[in-house]
Amino acid sequence: MDYIHELRKEIGPRKIILNCAGAVIVREGKILFQRRTDNGKWGLIGGLVEMNETYEQAALREIREETGCSCMEIRELGIVEENRGTLDYTQINYYFLVLAQREGECCLTEAEKENAAAVQWHPLKKAADLITNQKFERVQGKYLCARDAVVLRFYEETCQL
Repeated sequence: MDYIHELRKEIGPRKIILNCAGAVIVREGKILFQRRTDNGKWGLIGGLVEMNETYEQAALREIREETGCSCMEIRELGIVEENRGTLDYTQINYYFLVLAQREGECCLTEAEKENAAAVQWHPLKKAADLITNQKFERVQGKYLCARDAVVLRFYEETCQL
């Protein structure tokens, strides 16, 4: 969260709201996960929305950047708002349900591979365990785990393709 610390130096105690976009990427009954380079844990794909970018554009960009995966269909899934008291900011996550192309594999850049990034498809039934059975020492990781678990549970209960 170096970005937040740098931003705090610039704006002081004023309210920070980060807008993010993420995705539940589905193909043949499996969900795509990425091993994060910052903490080595598995999670859903997503990241910050850039200036002049829609949430959908941000989600598709993050999918391309983090996985190299091509998408056939995208639709809104839901919004998760996180109030992160430890760093005093709010993060609003716009999630999309994405149907990935059946042909071709996801790929990572050499830099991502060097930073221990990885992508893997996991069956829905094992997806929640993959996320919730991880151990986090920092509260930041616990936020990520809880957020991804909620999104996966919502997908499982309401929106399966």
